[in-house]
Amino acid sequence: LVTARQQWEQYMQRRDETVKRARKMLEEGHAAKGLALLQAAPKSYGQDGAFREVYDQCREAVRRAGLRQAAVERVAGSLKSGKFAEAQALLDQAVQTYGEDPALVEAGKRLREEQAKAQQAEWRKVLDEAGRAIEAKECEKSRKLLESLPPEIGRHPTLASQAQALQAR
Repeated sequence: LVTARQQWEQYMQRRDETVKRARKMLEEGHAAKGLALLQAAPKSYGQDGAFREVYDQCREAVRRAGLRQAAVERVAGSLKSGKFAEAQALLDQAVQTYGEDPALVEAGKRLREEQAKAQQAEWRKVLDEAGRAIEAKECEKSRKLLESLPPEIGRHPTLASQAQALQAR
């Protein structure tokens, strides 16, 4: 009887330690590791309410992480296609659903960077076209092109100096 009691106490102690470790992994953002730990545990642990609770929490966290990752990948796909409005809409929806997740924050940063690159490329095209218009003695066309550039171009020294040089011609 004493041996049976000791075995039972050891069993409960191992179960409680497993639940504690899995909960810690979950809290540290390692839900998949916590879930793996719980899945590797003896099936009889599943009869414990605390075990089931942590198991369900880990499973839900893993599911949500997968959905967040899928959202990040959809945003990245839209960016690759140059569909900035679609990427922004997908990102906004993901942030609304999942909050300020680090992967979503990084996706937002990439979106802003890609938008800035695309905008600068457009401004370069306008500057190049204005330069060709000046060389072709189409002063009115070049003036209109240069006036179409927004004031934000001033934040990009190379482009701003190129625009100023063309205006001086």
